[in-house]
Amino acid sequence: HQAADLTGRAIGAWTTVTFDSESFDTDGLHDTVTNTSRITTTLSGKYLVSAQAFFNVAGVTTPTLAGLRFIIDGGTTTVYGNSNIATVVDVVVSATCILPAITAGSYIEVQSIVLGTLGTYILEGTTDFPQILSFQAVYIGE
Repeated sequence: HQAADLTGRAIGAWTTVTFDSESFDTDGLHDTVTNTSRITTTLSGKYLVSAQAFFNVAGVTTPTLAGLRFIIDGGTTTVYGNSNIATVVDVVVSATCILPAITAGSYIEVQSIVLGTLGTYILEGTTDFPQILSFQAVYIGE
């Protein structure tokens, strides 16, 4: 999870989310120092992934959408679990999906977006909802 707010996030573009803390990591999938945006798979197969974020859009003029999505190995042409919510106020967005089989050593990232007229938004780590800004992965088999 992310322990601190991620501030100054530009609107209109998908941006990778970083995570500086762990609640638990039994398989060494995440590193809180290097590549903090990534969950790196240790086994080949399918993974159930989910992410949650509280979007503070107070700094955005006319916010119209907040969203999360997953990407594999930095790709942007194939995305998974795209979850968008029309919004004009602060909102919690959650995305969950089962990824197709991927190889051990591949990495998964979550990205966020807000659409609006102008401004920046905040993904809150602690201000209102401790540990709401989180990212999970569970190996479910081949």
